[in-house]
Order: sequence, then structure tokens, then C-alpha cells
Amino acid sequence: MTELILPTHPENIAAMEAYMKHLFKYQGVKKPELRQLERELFKESRQWDEPELLKQVKYYWEKPTREYQYVAMDLLEKNYKRSGAATLLYMSELVENHPWWDSVDTLRKTIGLILRNKPELWAEWSQYYLKHASFWSRRVAITLQLQFHEATNLDYLVTAIENDLHTDEFFVQKAIGWALREVFKDNPDWVTTFIANHPSMSNLAVREALKNANK
Repeated sequence: MTELILPTHPENIAAMEAYMKHLFKYQGVKKPELRQLERELFKESRQWDEPELLKQVKYYWEKPTREYQYVAMDLLEKNYKRSGAATLLYMSELVENHPWWDSVDTLRKTIGLILRNKPELWAEWSQYYLKHASFWSRRVAITLQLQFHEATNLDYLVTAIENDLHTDEFFVQKAIGWALREVFKDNPDWVTTFIANHPSMSNLAVREALKNANK
């Protein structure tokens, strides 16, 4: 079994930790280098079944520096086509484990990929995030369909947004605007009508939603 051991670059650590508000420890490995270092591990991961994948993800996630958690999340994304209910259950725990925008949004992308690949799991897991007590998990619900484009379930999106329309949390309001901005690419009239029908939307959400309106 290949074990990925990351180098340490002291000259990069201070800036990387400051960018992430000193919430996590870093080794100073930037994303381009990390992508190169992960290649052999990704190749080997193609041979794993779902239990082995989750075992390896857990191993890297529990290491003390953030870069290893990026490795864990990258393994999940690379293997989403062979993932199902067990992976979604474990990922629901990871969303709330050391949560910040970098991990929550990365995990959300893979959750969305799995649900598109296995639509029979959509009903259970879309509702799970929609009704979660934590705003981080509800951010997942709001942004869950960012890559769905014309397949976006607009009824679900409306419910997710309306649930948190007046939540006074930056990452929630940012997510509302982000989700609407993505829909705007395919359906601008729907977005402008939605905003017009929700005059109490925050300025942040509206600004984010219409960021590309004049481009």
C-alpha cells in the first residue's frame, strides 16, 4: 500500500496559515505540488473497494496538517463513481469535522457528483442537508447543485434558500448568491424573478447572484 508522505516547506507556512485565519496547521505544500504528489496514490486508489477507500480517507483526514485533509478529499472526488451510501454517510461527518469553506465546498462538490451518479440516493441526502442544524451543512444544501446546470431541481433550491433567507451568517448569504449566480448562467430570467419576489434578500446575496448580470 502506497503511503503519501508530504514534504514540509517552512517558507510557505506562515502565509498559508494566515490565509486560513490560523484555524489549521499547514506544511507549506501548495496545490500544484500537492496535485503532482497525489498522482501515484490516485492510481492505486482505482483498485480499492468502497470500504478500503473510506479506510484510506480516514487515515489521511486524521493526520494533523490541512494538506493531508485535502488529500483525503481529493481521494473521495477521484473515486466518486464507485461511491455510494456508505461514503455519503462518512462525508456527512467530515462536513462538520474541522469545517471551513475550503473543506465544506470541496466535500459538497463530491457529494453532488455522487448524488448525480446515484440519483436513488438524492431524496434521503438532499433532505438531510436541507434540515441540518448546522449552517455549514445547510450551505451544502444551498450549493449542492452548482454543477447540475440544466438538471438543477429549482424547487429544492428555492426551499434551501428560503430556509436560510434571513440567516445572519456570511457563509450562508454568500452561498445563496453563489447558487443563484450559477443558475443565472442558464436561466437569468428565473433568477431575476426570484430576487424580485424576495425583496428581503440580503444585499450580499443579491450582489453575488447578479455579479455576472452585465457581462
